[in-house]
Amino acid sequence: MNSQRSVLPLSLRLSLHSESIRLAENTGWGYKRVSKALSLKHGLRVPTSTVHSWLRGRCTPFGSCNVFRNEPSPELSYVIGAVLGDGTVYTSKRHYNDEVRLSVTDRDFAEAFANDLSALFPNHDRFRVASDAYDGLQRYVVRVGSTMLVEFMSQPLSMLDSLIRRYRHQFVRGFFDAEGSAIVSVSRNSRLSLRLEASNNQVIILQYVQQQLKHLEVDSRIGHYNRPVRFVTSIRGKPVTFTSRTYWIAITKLDCIRRFANDVGFSIVRKQRKLRDALTLIDRVGTGRAGTEWLRIYRKDGTRWIRFLQQQTTNSQAVGSWSSLVRTPPSHTRPRMGTAEIPGSNPGGPTTM
Repeated sequence: MNSQRSVLPLSLRLSLHSESIRLAENTGWGYKRVSKALSLKHGLRVPTSTVHSWLRGRCTPFGSCNVFRNEPSPELSYVIGAVLGDGTVYTSKRHYNDEVRLSVTDRDFAEAFANDLSALFPNHDRFRVASDAYDGLQRYVVRVGSTMLVEFMSQPLSMLDSLIRRYRHQFVRGFFDAEGSAIVSVSRNSRLSLRLEASNNQVIILQYVQQQLKHLEVDSRIGHYNRPVRFVTSIRGKPVTFTSRTYWIAITKLDCIRRFANDVGFSIVRKQRKLRDALTLIDRVGTGRAGTEWLRIYRKDGTRWIRFLQQQTTNSQAVGSWSSLVRTPPSHTRPRMGTAEIPGSNPGGPTTM
């Protein structure tokens, strides 16, 4: 099938391969007759040379494809969630350059994605994280050229469900690493409010994420932003144009936020630390006083919270209380997550949220 190998989907090549072996075993036909039968049945040319190689075991339908493990695993569920959130699935016309790519601004997110991706391709060298600057914004890129993965990720969510649900914690984490954040606001009377939110322009993806959260006993609700379909905003100082309606999913109940933090969490250290800091404050002093304490270690820069260094805190009593307050180790179920300590590990300056 050399003449059609570049244009036929891998799933069809796999089906033809299985069918050719089954026909040969059940009927005793030779490769020429099997080739003719397949060509007539499917209305396409299945070369006799290809069938001959298949039956002799000389080659497989995979060709030079990067073969990956599409069996249920924590790594696969995380990769699916991350790609649905922030990934790009690119299909070339003749499948020569099929690619799945993740381009993000958090290096720890890219590293987590590369690690899990590497576990899915046992015969491939570990995937690297490349650095790329675009319009003055530093981005970290992980890419894999794999027709198998592209076709796999192009399936409807219903086809992926059986592979995701056994490790739904990792799926939700991958999606929230890509699209989610812990949103903290402080009112004029210093009351602190906290919610988890993720957005996407495909409501069907958010509905599926909501189903997985429900299985994890985390309540959520879905809505859409009240703004024009075509909308221009600024993200990290750069204009971004939205050309379709954007939907959100939010977790607002404190017990559900705690459950998310303990059982799912973020792989991105800054997001997990921000979430842990807010929850620890609320648990210690309540939402009514947490806003005042929050402003001792965070300052607002535009729409983002920036975390002060511990050594910049002038109140020695506050330093002592915070040293014990936020040193909460991550759950043992999340081996890659960072702790929620007050920064002392970044002596060069403040951290951005």
